[in-house]
Amino acid sequence: MKKNLAIALALVLIGTGSYFLFKKDEAVNVPQPLKNLVGQADFVCDNNKTFIKASFYEGEKIEVEPGEPPVPTGSVSLILNDGRKFDLPQTISASGVRYATEDESFIFWNKGDDALVWERGPEKDFIGCSIIEGIKIISPAGGELWTKGQEVAISWFAEDSVEEINIRLEARENEEGQNFNAAIASGLPSSGEYKWVVDELYAEVMGIRGLPESDKYILIIEDADRNHIYDISDTFSIK
Repeated sequence: MKKNLAIALALVLIGTGSYFLFKKDEAVNVPQPLKNLVGQADFVCDNNKTFIKASFYEGEKIEVEPGEPPVPTGSVSLILNDGRKFDLPQTISASGVRYATEDESFIFWNKGDDALVWERGPEKDFIGCSIIEGIKIISPAGGELWTKGQEVAISWFAEDSVEEINIRLEARENEEGQNFNAAIASGLPSSGEYKWVVDELYAEVMGIRGLPESDKYILIIEDADRNHIYDISDTFSIK
């Protein structure tokens, strides 16, 4: 009797578990396997807040009855610049393409060259995201005051085709009435960051010893192999 009861309970538990398992699959949008890669893009958001590497995948097409909405089966794999990774299934969207976690706590929305991230709070949301083309300088962002001898972090985003970069420093009409142009570094791997001690220069500047003070400095980062691909920072100061 006890043996039969134990077997019956086991069967009930197995059946109950199977029921909830299949009910769960019906209730949520289960992520589709990452299948055919259809595109990749890198995005940078407002105020250089984050960098997103996105890989887009196409799922198997699901036939629906006439008049019924299409069933989204695509997915996206994201890598944020803070190291977090997400594999998100595509969800129904009235505009653009929408991807989300099961509990909707992380949503990635892509429309053409633009994107945004909603993560339950303005401090976590990323808006105004657009595809990076070429090189984008992150720091200096403009308005900084760097002092001689200070170690600063020069940072940038670049598309994958940019392998090596040059960093140049320019100042126009400094306090001594001179224009200034010098190389900080040349032929660097495009790693996204370079630590520089202010006043250490890769090349001597003709007729000028030391780094002149100015509030009109700009930084130029260019592709070492294709100098038509570059970005220029806003002005900052060196004292």
